[in-house]
Amino acid sequence: MSALVPLFGCAGAAVSPNQASGPPAPSASTLAPALSSANDPAAIEPLARPGFRDEDCSVPVSARDPQWGKPTAPVTIVVFGNLQSPLDRQVQPALQRVQASYGPDAVRLVWKHFPAGAPPASLAAARAAVAVFSLSGSRAFWRFRELALTNQASLTSENFIEWATEVGTEPQVYAAAVELSGVTSKLEDDFELARQLDVRGTPEFFINGNALRQAVPFEVWQRHIEGQLAEARALLAKGTPAAELYSTLTNEHRPPPPAPDKANDQAFIEASHVLVQYAGAMRAPASISRSKTEAKARIDEVLAKARTGADFAQLAAEYSDEPSAATRRGALGRFRKGMMVKPFENAAFALQIGELSGVVETEFGFHVIKRIK
Repeated sequence: MSALVPLFGCAGAAVSPNQASGPPAPSASTLAPALSSANDPAAIEPLARPGFRDEDCSVPVSARDPQWGKPTAPVTIVVFGNLQSPLDRQVQPALQRVQASYGPDAVRLVWKHFPAGAPPASLAAARAAVAVFSLSGSRAFWRFRELALTNQASLTSENFIEWATEVGTEPQVYAAAVELSGVTSKLEDDFELARQLDVRGTPEFFINGNALRQAVPFEVWQRHIEGQLAEARALLAKGTPAAELYSTLTNEHRPPPPAPDKANDQAFIEASHVLVQYAGAMRAPASISRSKTEAKARIDEVLAKARTGADFAQLAAEYSDEPSAATRRGALGRFRKGMMVKPFENAAFALQIGELSGVVETEFGFHVIKRIK
């Protein structure tokens, strides 16, 4: 479920460009390769080397994370992102200029998912992206990510399959992989790390461990990167191996977070829902013409049928306006507090397993929720 813009992160601040040393701003012709994407095979880290030390950093990076750039790059930018957030889309030109200006030898980008406070489509898009990466690697992930960010109004299960196929993932294998527990586990790990790092929305960045909580212009990125390059050069001069630059710099900038509490499974619940929208509701497509009064009558009908024993999944497939309702049949999977908008979260976490909510109103419309686990 989508929250209002502040949940996605701070709006881009008006920042006066500061003069910074380093490469000049690229021309349009120089930018063209980067603007076509981060798909250059030479820039996509295969993560084949043994002993992945960056996994033990205060902002850990592992082979489970999509990456662009080399592991020995002196500057690593960890991005917590949401594929449905307008701000995540808006920050792309600045990040593309970073890629074009510095290249994979100097800068590494790492993606972690944080579709917090977002509509079900955001969580579904994150699951799809994790499945694509797990099956086809970083290059396919970055291409899938571009398609999702470019088509944020069309994040449907049908398009996910189409985009997965387009980036080279076999569709039947993808359809099976997206439901696997490993996908859920990866998202839970990203959310847990975001909690430990006090990530408040998206996009949010950690540049060698230093937090940047705004979508800022390229000149600000340049200033931060040049500062980190200077620190890296000093470490190299002292004999620090290039492969240990990230772990050394990141742990200098931030204390290591506590280990995730995997035993506390009660932090997560699993639920399904039926969403009925009306014209003017948040993210309601143009095809929704019913009034708010009509939507309320429709959700009341759903609740009455659910309370008399009708199959909830079938009700979701028949009544729900969620884009993927026909295939996901209302299932939201596992989520924790902070991942849904407050009215929905409060209602869901108040339920016992197997219990139905009453009608819950959010900015997206009316919901009936069923707690699964």
